[in-house]
Amino acid sequence: MPLNDQTPALQGSDGQRERSGLEIQKRADNSCPISLLPVEILAEIFSLCSPGDFDRYHSPHPHSAPLVFCLVCRFWREAAVSTPALWSHIRVASSGPSHSPSPEWIRTWLSRSGSCPLTVVLDGISDDSFSILESDAPGRVVSHMSVLYTEHHPLARLIPAGILSGTMSFEFFSIPLDARPTTWAWDSLQAAHGLRSLKWRGSTPGIVSHHLWHNGPWSQLERLSIDTISSDSILHILQRFVRLKHFTYGMHDLSHSQSLYDVTAHTLTSLHASGETVVHAFRHLTLPALRTLHIETLSGMAPLKEFLSRSRPPLSELSVTTITSSEEELLECLQLITTPLTKLSINDCYPSSDEPPWVTDRFLQLMTHAGAGTHLLPHLRSLTFRCKLRLTDGVLADMIESRYLATTGALEEVVVLLSEEASHVEDIRRLPRKPVGRTAVTIFISHPKLDN
Repeated sequence: MPLNDQTPALQGSDGQRERSGLEIQKRADNSCPISLLPVEILAEIFSLCSPGDFDRYHSPHPHSAPLVFCLVCRFWREAAVSTPALWSHIRVASSGPSHSPSPEWIRTWLSRSGSCPLTVVLDGISDDSFSILESDAPGRVVSHMSVLYTEHHPLARLIPAGILSGTMSFEFFSIPLDARPTTWAWDSLQAAHGLRSLKWRGSTPGIVSHHLWHNGPWSQLERLSIDTISSDSILHILQRFVRLKHFTYGMHDLSHSQSLYDVTAHTLTSLHASGETVVHAFRHLTLPALRTLHIETLSGMAPLKEFLSRSRPPLSELSVTTITSSEEELLECLQLITTPLTKLSINDCYPSSDEPPWVTDRFLQLMTHAGAGTHLLPHLRSLTFRCKLRLTDGVLADMIESRYLATTGALEEVVVLLSEEASHVEDIRRLPRKPVGRTAVTIFISHPKLDN
């Protein structure tokens, strides 16, 4: 048969094949409706499937996002590969061949991230990791870098300046915590002119006196978290970094706490302070803009009372953990807070010790809403008692019930640690285990014999 005579038959076969393909695709779409979504919506869904807190940064591993999306089907793979933001977070481990992705994987990963600012997490550091970033991501902005330093993976050179030049957030974790001083990390940060957030967990000898504290380029620093720091360093930091808003420190080092001076920090809104002698710095601080204060100390409440009286901060959240205080001192501090305090947490380092109780009937009666609007902390929404209580059975329930339906200061969350269940039968019976209105009550029963 001449070729021209076969053309209609061939065209008919092509049409039938096309119709069959469309029918197969239709059935596939019906069996997986998500495939009908536009790529943009699917990419947004992928971006919301972030790792949990334990693994908050993506790793080049087939069971981790976004690689796991690529294993589902061709359509998902195309959507994942074409979404650069999914590949802008990378976690690289240097703890062994089984954990370390190959350089080719890292290069492919980086190429898929397009021009997005990078978040780089190095679990154990090596020169190879930095070499790949230098060669395969030249000029890229590394907006966040997190480094896990171990004595088994020392760094032979500084972090390249080109990598840190655009870094706004830097985290450093040392294992063990008392590992040798790592001043190379601070020397590397000389290049981070735009640094806004710095977190340091580990040994700090020689660090707190580093020239960067005095002459560093971090004029934009807003968040700082550092362990083992002295009082004079705390005061110098607050005086030096005038844009600092959030400061977390643990103070155990007294080697440089001789010459202290008064400092007023007008921009600081959040302070988390802990340490045996944390109150040394409090005697010299004035923080008129402070809204969140968490303090852990073995000292008494007197320095805190002086601080509140001097600063008059607009506190909305207060958490206190100590062992040497009294209910009277606590009440005096709370009465100095004239702004609406919405969250209060009272914690005891050793709830089973022989120290006097923090909270008695008087404290809760002052908090009980009587309709006149004169009760203590009228705007409180969250209350936590993890401390010694000496209460008449039913007084706790009276206070909480009185504030269920208050127009202002209606408690939304209550957490209470009761050390003697037999002494609070009425409280436990009356307090709801499920939310009533807007209030959810959580009761923990502590058994001293087991706790000891």
